[in-house]
Amino acid sequence: VFSMAVLLVLVSTAVLRRLGGAQLAYAAWATVPLLMLWQAVSGQLPATAITVTLPNPVAFANTVQMSTAVQPAGTNIWVLGALLAWALGLLVFAARLALAQRALALQLGKLIAHSPGVWLSQAEHSAPLVMGLLSPRIVLPRGFFSQYTPDEQALVLAHERTHLHRGDLWANALAAALRCLFWFNPLAHWAVRRMISDQELACDAAVLAERSAPPAAAIYAQALLKTHTAQQTNLHPPLICQWQFRQSSTLKDRIMELSRTHPRRFLKATGITLLAGTTALAAYGVLASTAAPEHTAKPAPNPGPGQYKLVVEHKSETNSGGTLNTREFKYTLIEGSGKRASFKTFTNDGKPCQVDFVTTPVTQGKVFVAMDINCNGMTGKPKIVTELAKTASIEMNGPDLSGAKRTDKISLVVTQ
Repeated sequence: VFSMAVLLVLVSTAVLRRLGGAQLAYAAWATVPLLMLWQAVSGQLPATAITVTLPNPVAFANTVQMSTAVQPAGTNIWVLGALLAWALGLLVFAARLALAQRALALQLGKLIAHSPGVWLSQAEHSAPLVMGLLSPRIVLPRGFFSQYTPDEQALVLAHERTHLHRGDLWANALAAALRCLFWFNPLAHWAVRRMISDQELACDAAVLAERSAPPAAAIYAQALLKTHTAQQTNLHPPLICQWQFRQSSTLKDRIMELSRTHPRRFLKATGITLLAGTTALAAYGVLASTAAPEHTAKPAPNPGPGQYKLVVEHKSETNSGGTLNTREFKYTLIEGSGKRASFKTFTNDGKPCQVDFVTTPVTQGKVFVAMDINCNGMTGKPKIVTELAKTASIEMNGPDLSGAKRTDKISLVVTQ
């Protein structure tokens, strides 16, 4: 879902930027965490309940042979190894980002308060930036007021205040967290770089939208070039919004974007509609892929020559610490005489179970049913002789692998 959402944004930002401007293209990145949240919520939706009414068991004076043997559940070494590798990669990458943040703090040195919310660093040649999630502040290089003209200073400060007003530091923190979680996915790293680029373009557009475009754009471009020439660091810590990174491609995009005219209202509305439509379509796709399948009642087929029809009702009860969990299922199986038929189900904690049946005739009107049950590391091999079209039942009791008391009741009707 993460990769799908990232690709959706990557292929749509260029179109959205032309239709609705840089701010709409940046807003599109919100669809990545939103679709992931939607997937997480929809994945937890309760499955469609299957409720059946069990008939009263009919007792038969037949010999029932039962054997249960507990088998230890094996650990999948490959899954465990993959989880350990992912956790190690997450820690290494998070440490790398933390070290980059620390290196920037050391480079800036002791900050000196200049005005409310504005601080001066000890670095002579660094880009203006905002930092601090809980106590955000604008940090300017020591020579800021001598290097930039008053008009350039006003635009740079307006740019940084726009970052703070929109909460871009929190957006970058979320992007860093997703980058750590998906450190193994190249799309994660590419997406963060593109998101930060769109973030800066959106901030530029927001500042220029409040000013006379042609002269302000020229002053803006001059300030960008001046920072690019003087800046001596190329650090990319995660929890800041920096006026400019030393990337020629980003600088070129920003200067070119400054010359764009504001999108017309119709085109902007078209872009917003496109973004909303693609997001809704993606959310529908996520829900469709994660929602529990619906169980639709279908008429059961009739057995053919030499075949048996088994209607099986399975009720599983687990008593753990006084809490009773019950699951009920109903299956219809068609099998040939002496052939194996099976169904799969799940325990209350989601562990897979498989039940196999082999039905063979004994005498006129009676059949022998041998079952092979493998459920969460426990096996059972009950056998029963029953009359055709009559209800037979088997009950198995005993602790499961967690020690909880478990009862399985299987009722079946065999017809020919």
